[in-house]
Amino acid sequence: MVVDILFLRKRKVGEPEGDLSWLDIEEVRPAANDEGAIRVNRWFGSPGIRILCSAGTR
Repeated sequence: MVVDILFLRKRKVGEPEGDLSWLDIEEVRPAANDEGAIRVNRWFGSPGIRILCSAGTR
């Protein structure tokens, strides 16, 4: 089971826009003969410190 908990808040008036890198995706495993590439949000794909598993398909 995978669960994501997001806490969102509106920007205050005059507050500058934050870092938009969370919108980018990254390929964590290239396409194989019988499977497509696995792409995830760049925040999760960067040096594997934020997830406790390896990417895969079933």
